[in-house]
Amino acid sequence: MKTLILALCAASQVAAAQSLESRIAAAKGSRIGFDFTTRRNVCGNGMNIRISNDSSSGWTTRTVRSGMIIGRTVSGDQSICEEGPGHVLLTRTDGRVTGVVVSVGGRPERPDTQLGAIGAPEAARYLLSIAPSLEGWSGDNAITGAAIADSTNNWRRMLEIARDNNASEPARKTSLFWVSQEATVVATAGLSDVANDDRANMAVRKDALFFLSQRPGGGGVPALIKVVRESKSAALRKEAIWHLSQSRDPRAMDLFEQLLAGR
Repeated sequence: MKTLILALCAASQVAAAQSLESRIAAAKGSRIGFDFTTRRNVCGNGMNIRISNDSSSGWTTRTVRSGMIIGRTVSGDQSICEEGPGHVLLTRTDGRVTGVVVSVGGRPERPDTQLGAIGAPEAARYLLSIAPSLEGWSGDNAITGAAIADSTNNWRRMLEIARDNNASEPARKTSLFWVSQEATVVATAGLSDVANDDRANMAVRKDALFFLSQRPGGGGVPALIKVVRESKSAALRKEAIWHLSQSRDPRAMDLFEQLLAGR
């Protein structure tokens, strides 16, 4: 018995020492799964993920929850919103990860190889490393998985992805969304950089404008004004003007007066 315990401990230490990439590469089959701890305000029922503004005791059992829902909802659904863990199902084709599904709660699909629980920071790091090469919902899911993981400062890596013109559009757009949820001056500056990057995809740049328009306290107004003044794209300037017109910000009104006066 003692020998068995020592063997199990040794196996556990070896697994911990291996990177997640190496464990996935060595896994058998085309579908590999792992779990990670989610943030305290995250729950799900397998079909959708809920991110609550309130994580006080009993929040998952309340019939009315304020916050964000990601995924499918069904009218009259009475299923329990379970607090973590997050489940990741990877699909591998010719040795490369081509698909990512992320869920919380419910009954996740059974993979060919289950790696078990992975530390949240390591899981988030891995998902952010593969997201730029993933198209469609997989790119979106990889970023979202990192966003709900119980780890910090992921938005800095997301900002790098949003700025990367070689990254897939889904990964860039979803990264922009999560960066927009980070209420810091640095995050606002990052959104501004994307909006003003003439090399970037137009859809991504328009998303950056929208998220700038949603910054609290008019924090994105200076960046929107900069787009109007400096962008080479007429379509983007028009879009920025529209967002400014909805802001009712005195700085926006001053800009319109200057433009009308030919200044």
